[in-house]
Amino acid sequence: MNTEKKIANRINILLVDDNPDNLRLLSNMLTEYGYQTRRVISGQMALQAAKATKFDLILLDINMPQMDGYEVCRQLKADSQTTSIPVIFISALNEVLDKVKAFSVGGSDYISKPFQFEEMIARVENQVQILNLQQELLKLHTNLEEKINKKTKQLKIVNQELKQAQQKLLRKSLKDPVTNLDNKISFMGHLRQAIKLINTKPNYCFALLVFDCYCPQLIHQAFDLQLEDSIAIAIADKLAHFVTFSRTMARLEGNEFAIIIDGIQALERGVEIAKKIQENLTLSLYFNDQKFEIQANYGIGLGIKDSPRLESILKDARTLARQAKKRNYYSPQKLQQEIDFNESDIFSIVTEFERALKRQELTLLYQPIISLDRGKIKELDIFLTWSDRGEVISSSELAYVLHQKAALSFSVLKWMFQTADDDFKKWQEIILWNENSSHIDENITMRFKLLEQQLLIPNLVQHLEQITAKLEIERNNIIIEIPEIFAQKNSVLTQKISHQLKNLGICLSIDNLSTRYLALNNQYDFLVNNLKVASSLVTKIDESARIEAIIKEILGLARELNMTVTATDIETAQQLKSWQQLGCEFGTGNFFSKPVASQEIENLIIKNPWLM
Repeated sequence: MNTEKKIANRINILLVDDNPDNLRLLSNMLTEYGYQTRRVISGQMALQAAKATKFDLILLDINMPQMDGYEVCRQLKADSQTTSIPVIFISALNEVLDKVKAFSVGGSDYISKPFQFEEMIARVENQVQILNLQQELLKLHTNLEEKINKKTKQLKIVNQELKQAQQKLLRKSLKDPVTNLDNKISFMGHLRQAIKLINTKPNYCFALLVFDCYCPQLIHQAFDLQLEDSIAIAIADKLAHFVTFSRTMARLEGNEFAIIIDGIQALERGVEIAKKIQENLTLSLYFNDQKFEIQANYGIGLGIKDSPRLESILKDARTLARQAKKRNYYSPQKLQQEIDFNESDIFSIVTEFERALKRQELTLLYQPIISLDRGKIKELDIFLTWSDRGEVISSSELAYVLHQKAALSFSVLKWMFQTADDDFKKWQEIILWNENSSHIDENITMRFKLLEQQLLIPNLVQHLEQITAKLEIERNNIIIEIPEIFAQKNSVLTQKISHQLKNLGICLSIDNLSTRYLALNNQYDFLVNNLKVASSLVTKIDESARIEAIIKEILGLARELNMTVTATDIETAQQLKSWQQLGCEFGTGNFFSKPVASQEIENLIIKNPWLM
């Protein structure tokens, strides 16, 4: 009871009746129960009191002179200041129609006279409870609104910060991370804008220049990220200082750069500018006390009105630049220096090689690739040898031969697969009959290295499908390895080949793929299963913390992209230990075994040497 009175004390009730005795009785009863009351004897006084004081409940008689209870209730409900106050009618009228009318004008309840004390208190408490619930609901609603407003403000701040971050990220995404020039995405936007201006702005024209730069000393060396970045930065700096009048200057891929210069209508003027830039890009770079010569080749396209090839202007300019590079790269003079042939050898190598292929004078050597955690021979690297010369054919020699006679590309490829399959059949039989061959994987994988000329064979994957259909080797035990430089320069074709190989069930590996080009895996969706990393990197870990960070980054990115990593050229126990500590999956090199003939692989299977 005390608690109930304490609650009731907070409730203020207006009593309205023209009979003072009724008012006194009601007031005494409610006051005894703990409610606060105020009494008025007319409808007009009730309206004035309701506006002057905040009441929680009104008990209202119906039959009153001048203004009856119905009219009082109507006016209370019509006024925004009093409309929410609940009204309980008290009347001797006990007809159903009277009660219906009371509720229709806005009444909340109805008590018939003579009333019982318990009934009246119960009905009053019911309205008080409803009032408390409404107030609690209002409080919750207010709190919710405050929370929503607070969250809305927070979301606005976060949204603003997000927009700023997105703008910053967008600006960053349009820049090459190494040179800070525009990247290919940004360049394509500028190019589309320039093409649009040709059709909308009178007399607008432009020249598009592509520069394909390279260092001849690095063509067949292991990839060095620091050196490659240094070359790209040197080229970008030269361009930025020499070319100050371009619409955009961008790094497309690798060391391929592009420039758009407005106002160039004549081809002669464009060529004149391109040659000056080319001369400026022919430079020397010193890296780790070693001198590197950088050369540049250019291609040019004109953006003029009514040009029939405007939409392919970039493709045409890149093709011209690459053709110029190819002419320089495959010149007999450069190949003579690179592979140390004399003049007579240069003219006879193609004929001799073709004859050797027909006479079955070419053989294959195999170098084991070891699972570094289990010590088992997991794969075999395949090398082409010339029996008459007794040495492995270098990639530069084979590239020269295949370049001079493209028809040989497919013949050599087919011969390598068929020969490897013949050897594979012999090994499989030995493995099956040899109980002590747990050191070699029963389904050993064969790794075929393809050169650019072979990768450019029309319908290459369709040819591989036909060749492998007749082999004993399962397609999922075949790895096609492509050079990093090919993936850099032929991103779209590499993407196409990787998807076709996956559909065929053949794995793809890229030799010495850098962290920078691992990023291309997302951009071009390369489906690469494995990459190779040169062991020369781990020998430099003690010299540079950055080298160790680079290796860990390569391994980490490879794992994120579901790729395995093979360490190449392992020569020492220390290199092996370093790769194992770094968590590299596979390794190969002379520490385990040099490239050996098929018969030596048979001996490895039978004798079970512990290569690790």
